[in-house]
Amino acid sequence: MAGTVAVVFGGSRGIGKACVQELLRKGWPTVAIGRNPENLRSLGAELNSPNLHCYECDVSNEAKVVETIKHLETSVGPIQVLVNSAGIALNKLLVQTSTEEIQSVINTNLLGTMFASKATVRYMIKRNSGSIINIASVIGLHGNFGQTAYCAAKAGVVGFTKSLAREVAARNIRVNMVSPGIIATDMTAHLKTAAIEQKTPLGRLGQPQDIAPLVAFLAEKGTYITGQDIMVDGGLGLKF
Repeated sequence: MAGTVAVVFGGSRGIGKACVQELLRKGWPTVAIGRNPENLRSLGAELNSPNLHCYECDVSNEAKVVETIKHLETSVGPIQVLVNSAGIALNKLLVQTSTEEIQSVINTNLLGTMFASKATVRYMIKRNSGSIINIASVIGLHGNFGQTAYCAAKAGVVGFTKSLAREVAARNIRVNMVSPGIIATDMTAHLKTAAIEQKTPLGRLGQPQDIAPLVAFLAEKGTYITGQDIMVDGGLGLKF
């Protein structure tokens, strides 16, 4: 950890925000990246930590991602930990979904994860050290009614994570993913809570704070773990 930093894309809200808070609590200088400047300002004011750095960047814009990572490496510190938590949801049947909507979901959830990883892993390779944690989803493995684009993107994250883990293991870089179930965030606020609780063996929605400690563990302590998909879903995956 000494002299290095953790970077969280999608760090201003939801699971990403909880990861930022947990990494700060663990002593990591942490960079929260988001595309909404108001959310970033609110995060900075709320956490009020000298170890927190907030940057605006749209993860679906590869040129901006490369530019941001380069700036962080030279101005903030070597990136030891990358958390890819940026994501958007889309709840529509495929026949009702426009090509533009499909592209938007894929660009943010899948390509954004690939862009951030590609830009960062170049620096990690030079140092022979690093940990990348991608936020996938339990429905990326099982599918879900009315979420074809989102499930396709998250399934892509699963395959990407396992493949990248193979590519960089010899450089002492670990790549893992955490697959949440239904987590209580603004992305899931429209869902019917009672129905989800009934389907979930543990009987409740997850909280962002259920995800963050595992991400922090994979960032630092899980030094013999790579290429893994760890589900934090209250047992929801057992129901598929």
